[in-house]
Amino acid sequence: MKPPLLSQRNKRHISSYLITVSFILFVAFLYGEDLSCILRLPFRSDHLSSSVPSPHHHQQQQWVYDEAARPLYQEEECPYIQPQLTCQEHGRPERRYQHWRWQPHGCSLPSFNATFMLEKLHGKRMMFVGDSLNRGQFVSMVCLLHRIIPEDAKSIETNGSLTVFKAKEYNASIEFYWAPFLVESNSDDAVVHRISDRIVRAGSINKHARHWRGVDLLVFNTYLWWMTGSRMKILRGSFEGDMKNITEMETEDAYGLSLRRVVRWVDKNVDPQKTRVFFVTMSPTHTRSQEWGGDPDGNCYNETTPITDPTYWGAARTKSSESSPTLLGHGGKRLPPPPPPRPSPLPNPNPNTNPTLLPLHQAHNPSFLCFRKPRPTKSQQNLKTKKNRSPKPINLPFLSPFSRFLDRIKGDGIGLEILSIALPAVLALAADPIASLVDTAFVGHLGSVELAAVGVSVSVFNLVSKLFNVPLLNVTTSFVAEQQALDSNANSDADGGDKTVRLVDGERRKFLPAVSTSLALAAVLECLKQLHWPWAQMTPPLWSKQDSPMRTPAEQFLSLRAYGAPPIVIALAAQGTFRGFMDTKTPLYAVGVGNLLNAILDPILIFILGLGVSGAAIATVISEYLIAFILLWKLNRKVILISPNIINNGIIRYLKSGALLIGRTVAVLLTMTLATSMAAREGPVPMAGHQICLQVWLAVSLLNDALALAGQALLASEYTKKNYGQARLIVCRVLQIGAIAGVTLAVILFFGFGTLSFIFTSDPEVLAIARSGVWFVTISQPINAIAFVIDGLYYGVSDFAYAAYSMVWIFIPSLTLHALALFGLTSGITSLP
Repeated sequence: MKPPLLSQRNKRHISSYLITVSFILFVAFLYGEDLSCILRLPFRSDHLSSSVPSPHHHQQQQWVYDEAARPLYQEEECPYIQPQLTCQEHGRPERRYQHWRWQPHGCSLPSFNATFMLEKLHGKRMMFVGDSLNRGQFVSMVCLLHRIIPEDAKSIETNGSLTVFKAKEYNASIEFYWAPFLVESNSDDAVVHRISDRIVRAGSINKHARHWRGVDLLVFNTYLWWMTGSRMKILRGSFEGDMKNITEMETEDAYGLSLRRVVRWVDKNVDPQKTRVFFVTMSPTHTRSQEWGGDPDGNCYNETTPITDPTYWGAARTKSSESSPTLLGHGGKRLPPPPPPRPSPLPNPNPNTNPTLLPLHQAHNPSFLCFRKPRPTKSQQNLKTKKNRSPKPINLPFLSPFSRFLDRIKGDGIGLEILSIALPAVLALAADPIASLVDTAFVGHLGSVELAAVGVSVSVFNLVSKLFNVPLLNVTTSFVAEQQALDSNANSDADGGDKTVRLVDGERRKFLPAVSTSLALAAVLECLKQLHWPWAQMTPPLWSKQDSPMRTPAEQFLSLRAYGAPPIVIALAAQGTFRGFMDTKTPLYAVGVGNLLNAILDPILIFILGLGVSGAAIATVISEYLIAFILLWKLNRKVILISPNIINNGIIRYLKSGALLIGRTVAVLLTMTLATSMAAREGPVPMAGHQICLQVWLAVSLLNDALALAGQALLASEYTKKNYGQARLIVCRVLQIGAIAGVTLAVILFFGFGTLSFIFTSDPEVLAIARSGVWFVTISQPINAIAFVIDGLYYGVSDFAYAAYSMVWIFIPSLTLHALALFGLTSGITSLP
């Protein structure tokens, strides 16, 4: 038989939908700028250019053989060419390679004017930074300029990794700095650097970068030295230390990490009004003549003409080179994307084309220069095309936005960082809600009275427990991430290893005052919460009628569940610290083990031992203690937990920020608790239906908070380092991912909510009530995802005030709806913020 309440609710569905639509419009007005960022599809940045231009672009440019104007200088005229690069001296039989020049269509490039170049460099510094490719560019520039400078007005000097050529009359310098990886590595010696076991310190750049300050023209490159295989060794400590903390990473990931470090340095240290910064990507590689239609076992020897195929890149091209324009575009003062690659690199003297060279010369990388034999015949080209032909992909227009989004994530370091943090956090973040969900599922089989009683108790427990826990968790995350970023900058500037590491009982641990402060506050907050529990245990009668059958089981559950409050607050402080470290895997392991134990104990204590709702509470408490123990044990191995000077380490800032978030948490939890109270007063069946909707809504909604966590941690780090361009990109990317996640969850819930309801109960009346709320639970998911993400972003920049005030303003209309009690159970669900 259809419940009477359900027929009344059906008459008011239009009102509930109007309230939902009004809420959507209010959020769109409040967060208009952020929503415009989300809706900026396709997911691409206008300032980024493609790493491979279209063939049409290449067809408008060509190599031209110029017998009259080339070469601009002879090898024997320039004393600055390294001996291993003197082609003619080592017996190259012809000189035609020096006469090729690059000619754009419809544009006559003027010949190089050394005097004009020196005038432009008057009073300035030009520096090439990178590996042997940029060293060749430096040498070529010096060779072009030195001829018009008198001997007594020029000088060249090498000091370690830095070589400086000075034109004294112009007060100008052209410099080269050897840094093959740009970041610190064990190959930084400008003379002895051919090390087979290469190691980079991807986060450290200041050892090199202190030489780059004040330069007017900076030209970076790094590529050849990354061609060591699919894996690269990363040093997390200092080369001056014991070098024990070495991990391996995919070469492409390590390359991206290093380039992002360069971009951050440029953002922070380069004045765009004074300095121009360029990045030179790879040229096409030429190692085996088979690649351009030659002999299978051939090389560059005897090749005399350029490769004109616009699609040729060479077999040595990797994902690293393809991703460099995207990575370099993330900064606020973005490095200009490199110009379109030419079908063949600029001529650069390289003796590698002579087979009689010494082993030292033969070892030099052959990707500087190579020419080709006549192009393959048409039949050869057709045969090659047939071998490489692949099935044509299926084109589904309505999936194209999602396809572009996935392509952007695959090629976007930020997107991958967000997902790497968010995915493990999906379970770790929802420790308490998942435990409550498991309890609800088991208790639901005891009956609707017990299910409703647990719903009331969980609501009251959340009101008291989370009042302080949520602020502590979010404040700890932001402050630990900030301190990590500040310490990272300070350690890099000091150029002497990690100054925050202390030796405790023979073990190396970090000393971060933010960690000690958060744990101390957790202990204080737990003492405050214990003062509230006597009042809280008296509240179940206030949320239901005096003669309600829910009263006794609710009091039993809440009184036992209160013993789990201490481990929850300690675990949340520890989780906040791991979040600040951007480590979400450790909390995932702890929560996984704890919730597994809870799921095992629930049926044993509830059904086998016959403890009912008390058994559910005991199982949850035991799992919470286990989670707290694991987190503290792992945290104690990484950082110093106790500091003697906590008062001096920012506790006032903690209290101010925490007080704001306490007000926000009160608004959230009070709205939910009032909604539960209204449902409880309607009776056990409506309360049980409300409980199912609420638990599903909370469990699914908190999955979105994992994205907020990723955005908060990443944004706090970059914002603290003043990398505002990178911070802006993080904001847009996490909002885009949040929007997609919200829509996806809505679709899943719409089609799966009916099946999901059977997990909680088999009572047809309760199921009918629960299914009537499917529209709200579904429609609210995209809004919910964006709301969680925006909260995390405000936490990331420590703008806790706005996050608190905005939530309080949203709470006011919700409170009004409860007070008027216009829509029965519908208002209890609809007014959730």
